[in-house]
Amino acid sequence: MNITLSNNARATIISATGDRADRRAAAAIPVIIEGPESPVRQQAVAVREAASVFATEATNIVGIFTPNARTGQLRNLAARTLANPIQRLMEAGQAEARAIAAAWARMIAVPVADATAAMLRQHDRSAFVPLAIGEKAAWINRASVEQLAALIEAGRTRFADMPPEIWDQVERRYAALNFIRLAGTAVDYTCQPTVDEPLATGVDMEAAERAANEGLDRHDKRADIIEGVEQAIQGITSVVALTSDTDVCAAFALLTTGKVQP
Repeated sequence: MNITLSNNARATIISATGDRADRRAAAAIPVIIEGPESPVRQQAVAVREAASVFATEATNIVGIFTPNARTGQLRNLAARTLANPIQRLMEAGQAEARAIAAAWARMIAVPVADATAAMLRQHDRSAFVPLAIGEKAAWINRASVEQLAALIEAGRTRFADMPPEIWDQVERRYAALNFIRLAGTAVDYTCQPTVDEPLATGVDMEAAERAANEGLDRHDKRADIIEGVEQAIQGITSVVALTSDTDVCAAFALLTTGKVQP
């Protein structure tokens, strides 16, 4: 068995290969989860450091013990070095995932419609449904927040023939416009006089929407961090399963409880 730890620009990699080289497992701990803006930075660093200790000590165990004798040693090593850091990373990741979900729910929430708004929303949906895909995309790009609310209110299943990327476009643009409405940031972007419009007044909605999209980009980065956490935990679980001669469910139980099963 061979256990190695390596680094590249994107991740720290811990990998394991079985005695007959017929079994392999690897875990990537992405650099993104250790970034200065990562809410799980401290926990991610601890996991990376624990993985380094595990790789070093596991290599020593493999060099000293026979295959039968080393299994218990490697299981105990995983419980001692990896379990607690993995548990803390999971807790921090779950808290961030809940925060991301709550933030997104607020951004795409649709206000309750009065009778007039309900009628207008139904009209907008009726106008949208028969459009061709290209026409739908153009409609979304020029729609108001109220028009997009009509689609969000109906839900994804109401538009079963719509490609996922088009629905994503609906949600993302509505989230940006709804953020502007909820935060009242439109007033921060007034139209500037130009030679063509020296008396320009009002709100520069394009600028306001660009700023809102920057906020959505930050939201996406938060989601990328959570995806990186999940991948790291799943990968380390597979490495522990291989080195401990067990399946991934038992390895996951070991890491999440710190208890070694006989």
